Amino acid sequence: AKDGGTAAGGAAVDDAAKAGAATAGGAVRAGKVAAPAGDPKPADRSKPADPAVGQAPGEGSEPGEMLPPSRWLLMTVRVVGTIVAVSASVLMATFGAFLTPFRIGGVLIPVALAVAIVAPVGIMLFARYVTGRGLPVILAGVAWVVTTFPFANRRTEGDLVLSQQWVAVLYLFLGPIVVAAICYRVLIPPRRA
Repeated sequence: AKDGGTAAGGAAVDDAAKAGAATAGGAVRAGKVAAPAGDPKPADRSKPADPAVGQAPGEGSEPGEMLPPSRWLLMTVRVVGTIVAVSASVLMATFGAFLTPFRIGGVLIPVALAVAIVAPVGIMLFARYVTGRGLPVILAGVAWVVTTFPFANRRTEGDLVLSQQWVAVLYLFLGPIVVAAICYRVLIPPRRA
C-alpha cells in the first residue's frame, strides 16, 4: 500500500509540473522562473543579465539567433581589415603608377586614371565597412598618397615612373583628390535638416 501511494503522489507531482502549476518553490513556465514570495516580478532566464556577455550555444538562444561576438574577435577583424586596406592601397597605387605610360599602337591610353578613381574609393569603403571606424579609412588614403608621390621623383640611377606626360600628371593629382573626397564623405556625417 505504501508503494502505491508513492507512485500516485509522484504522478501527481509530475502532472502538476508539466501543467506549470505552482509549487512551494515556485513555478516554471516557458523559460521563466517564478520569483519567491517577496519578489514582484519573475526572473527571465532566457536572456543574459549583461547584453555584452555572450551565451554558450544552446543556452537560452533560439536556433537562428546570432550571439554577440566577443571583443577580441571584433578587434582582430578591425586590425586585419586595416592591414588589408593599407596593403591594397600601396599595391594599387604602385600598379596605377606603372600603368601611366600604357600605350596601344603609340596612343596613350589613360587606364591609370581609372585606377586612380576606382581603387581608392573601393579600398577606403572596404576599410570603413570592415572596421566600422574612420582611422583605417584615413590610413588607407594616406598609404595611397605616400606611395604615389615618390614615383614622381627621379632616382639616382635616372629612373622615373611618373614621367612628364598628361596621364602621369593627372594620376599624381587625381588620387589625392579622390582620397580627400572619400575621407570627407565617410568621416563627416551629412547634415540633416
